[in-house]
Parts: sequence; C-alpha cells; structure tokens
Amino acid sequence: MKLIRVRGNCNDEKTCPTLYRTDRHTAAIQGWTVASRRTSSGISPASDETAVEIPAELVAEALATNGASDLLRPTDRGTVVIHGPAVTDPEALEQLALPAEESAIEVPVHLLSEVFAHVE
Repeated sequence: MKLIRVRGNCNDEKTCPTLYRTDRHTAAIQGWTVASRRTSSGISPASDETAVEIPAELVAEALATNGASDLLRPTDRGTVVIHGPAVTDPEALEQLALPAEESAIEVPVHLLSEVFAHVE
C-alpha cells in the first residue's frame, strides 16, 4: 500500500500524528496509541481494532460537519480519538517507521470525506 501525506503537525513529517491517503481509497491515520480498551472519550474499539489519538486540527472539517460520531471522539485535551483496523501492510509500515508510542489505522476515505474533499 502506498501512502501520500495529506497533513500532519510536525516538521520531520514522520514521527507525529499524520493523515495519509492510500492507493486503496482509504485513509491511513498515524497517531498516539491509546492503550486502554475503553478510552477516556468513551470509545470501545472492537477487539480487532486499534485506537489512536490525534490533534483535533487534523480532522477539523469532519468535526465541524459531523461533531462527535462513532468514528471521531473529541477529548478535553484538544485531541480526537479515532479507531479502526491497524495498518498491517509491510510496505506501508516501512514508509511509516512508527515510533514505539504510535500506531496507524486504516479507515474508508469516505468516513472523512470533508477532510479529503480538496485533496487530489
């Protein structure tokens, strides 16, 4: 799976929360791993899913349109918890080079359509 960086919030472009578009019509979301099975925002990911936390500004358009949803749960820290299947594709994991405290999930791009509306 190939990743195209859409936006992130750090200069090195590798070791921080970042949104990617994939060549599979999905979005890959790199974020801080949420350790608890039931997050502080009330999300209980399925046993085969991973939850990550990202700055709310990365998905601001989706939050403005949809507010809290089953996919995005705002926290009281200016972040959002989002869950989905973990990225397991070896090519994508090599591109991501995730630090120990981060994970990446993959969700259908249409679930974040407002964020990707202006991305070619």
